[in-house]
Amino acid sequence: MGDNLKKRIIFSLLLGFATAFTGIFFQNCGSNEFAFSTITSSASVKRQEVDLGGGVVQVTDKFVVRAEKQSMIDMVWVVDNSGSMSQEAAHVRNNVLAFATAAEKEARLKMALISLISNKGYGTYLPDSLKAAGGLEINATVSSHNALVMLGSALCVDPNMPFCAEYKVSNAQGKLNGFFRDGAKKLFVIVTDDESQISSSTFLQFLNDKYPNERARIFGFVGLGAGVSPCQAKTGQQYVNLSSESAGAVYNICSEDWTSHFSELTQAVSVIANYEYELKVSQIKEIISVKINGAVLSPAAYTIQNGVLSLNPTTSMSLAGGELEIVYTYSI
Repeated sequence: MGDNLKKRIIFSLLLGFATAFTGIFFQNCGSNEFAFSTITSSASVKRQEVDLGGGVVQVTDKFVVRAEKQSMIDMVWVVDNSGSMSQEAAHVRNNVLAFATAAEKEARLKMALISLISNKGYGTYLPDSLKAAGGLEINATVSSHNALVMLGSALCVDPNMPFCAEYKVSNAQGKLNGFFRDGAKKLFVIVTDDESQISSSTFLQFLNDKYPNERARIFGFVGLGAGVSPCQAKTGQQYVNLSSESAGAVYNICSEDWTSHFSELTQAVSVIANYEYELKVSQIKEIISVKINGAVLSPAAYTIQNGVLSLNPTTSMSLAGGELEIVYTYSI
């Protein structure tokens, strides 16, 4: 058998293996070797790292620009059911179906809800169409200060695991087991007019421990200070911190009309699903080049923040299917 034929057979076998096991990734074994992985944006990345010395590493990430809106978004809502939340719960009930309908045009959306399940008062619910699409309702009362505890509990299948020690709530424990899809991006939305008993740093460490190779985004409908949120019980500073540190967003819970908030959240889903590419690190030392099919992109064609490159929609759609190459450095 000729060498070229052998190479083609080996390549075909490797390609078949990679297709069957897209969730598996291989760590970089040497400073000049390529490593292949599947990242949370549902796009394959080819990564090369070179140690430049002096504590600086140069990375080349290569992605295929998405040709269509196909990324998966798994979104979990946690809604406070305390006595001051009747109007806010109604805002969620009144907007959630329209939001999901709009967001499903931007991504393959799946939603879960942790709250008192009710169509009135302090409760909320998922419309039947969302449940039929794989949505999940977790009927558990969320009190003023424990939205993050309830979320952590639902994420912890085994409460005895080290990073689950603070999240032991029997009526939510492990209820999100099996909800998340492989390759889907995780978005969490907190709705509360109060402050969290869990600090933002503690919860972020929990997420990093549980999902070490993923970036989860946190959004919040929360109090932003008595001056702008007169209905709040307390300023939700920990949720503000979480949203900032995870590249999410916060919305004023005391707004009389939440339509614009849900529109902004829909736009965020669209950007995260279709135009973002996650780099290896969040703290980048220097961007050396950004190219598609070998052509250098204008800085107006993209933004880079918190280790995420976002193509503007015009660039993304016009160059769909092309190879996006980002070369950058970071310090170790």
